[in-house]
Amino acid sequence: MSIKFENLDSALKKLLSNVSFYPEIEEVEPLNSYKRVLAEDLISPIDLPIRDISHVDGFAIRAEDTKGASKERSISLKIKGKVWAGEFPSFTIKKGEAAKVFTGAYIPDGADSMVMLEEVIQRDGKILISREVKRGEEVILKGSDFKKGSLILEKGSFIKAQHIGMLMNFGIKRIKVFRRPKIAIMPVGSELSDNLEDFEKGKIIDSHSWIIAKLIEENGGEAIHMGIVEDDLNNIHKKLKEGLKYDMIMTIGGSSLGEKDLVHKAINSIGKPGVLVHGLKLQPGRVAGFGVVDGKPIFILPGLIQSTINSFIFLAYPCLQYYFNREPKSYSIRVKAQLEEDLKFKRYRDFKKVSWVKLNYREGNYYAKPIFGMSPMTHVIGRADGYVLIEAYIEEVKRGEEVFVNLIDGL
Repeated sequence: MSIKFENLDSALKKLLSNVSFYPEIEEVEPLNSYKRVLAEDLISPIDLPIRDISHVDGFAIRAEDTKGASKERSISLKIKGKVWAGEFPSFTIKKGEAAKVFTGAYIPDGADSMVMLEEVIQRDGKILISREVKRGEEVILKGSDFKKGSLILEKGSFIKAQHIGMLMNFGIKRIKVFRRPKIAIMPVGSELSDNLEDFEKGKIIDSHSWIIAKLIEENGGEAIHMGIVEDDLNNIHKKLKEGLKYDMIMTIGGSSLGEKDLVHKAINSIGKPGVLVHGLKLQPGRVAGFGVVDGKPIFILPGLIQSTINSFIFLAYPCLQYYFNREPKSYSIRVKAQLEEDLKFKRYRDFKKVSWVKLNYREGNYYAKPIFGMSPMTHVIGRADGYVLIEAYIEEVKRGEEVFVNLIDGL
């Protein structure tokens, strides 16, 4: 079998059109929803805040009571009571009255404005105000954050730390989220070991699996480590069959056409349609690919670290987003930056090229400094913040040109 290189867009389209995902939905408490993906639109059950609250430490008043107030003619209001945060006012403000209210506390009925503590003089149970106060001043109005019935978060939202706090503010006890996809990770290679002591015996430590596992977990999945598989067709076949009980499989290594590169053969031996793409017009990452068996994707990630990461980004990462009904992109966010050094490409003219970069921020602009190194070199990924994707047939990108730097959660 020879490698037939396919462009990224058509490869991804072929992948997504052949997989079949039926993610289950489960309910969790907001505190347990971090890094989960919302399976429903969340609608506000209440106005938030539930009533007018004070933005400052000061006095709740009726704005009309301050008409005509000036430095030459202060207005006197009687202090009726005090309201602390976390309690409902037990009285109403009437004409000529004020209430001491602290930041975040509810404003008593009848009052419509706040005047800051430092702007008044307190004397004999009264306050003196020497300026006119506008209606609504320093008041956070009922429902100004969220109206009852308004959208809090839309289906497909990735729950972040701030979202958990938001949900708790509404008193929401349970939310519906998609079940985390279980993704089997299967490193292939007789040269590999997960025992650090074997390093001195010439073995290669299986570090790539754990990088991929953390990327999966960071982006909403559950990583299942299947253990290292030796370069034996029967062993790989058996382990792949076992992995089919999960939602996806990611093999690492054994993706080329050498004597010990048996992954594509093993995939074809366990079911249909088998390997659909073996070879990408992507550098590094050109010997990557994928198969599909029983509607489940099996990703063929190469063993050299940059190729491993790149093929994860352009195949597995978009597929993970697709599982959650999110846009299948190859980045989390992207920023514009000026290139700090020339990029030159002499080989693989019709391939897209990935250049990993370090982002710097100076004087209001982002700058992208390329990190050079061959596919096996770990320092490239280790020092990088994101990557620049160079389109096919572009042989040079000059220093100072504007580029998009693509960022991935977890990298």
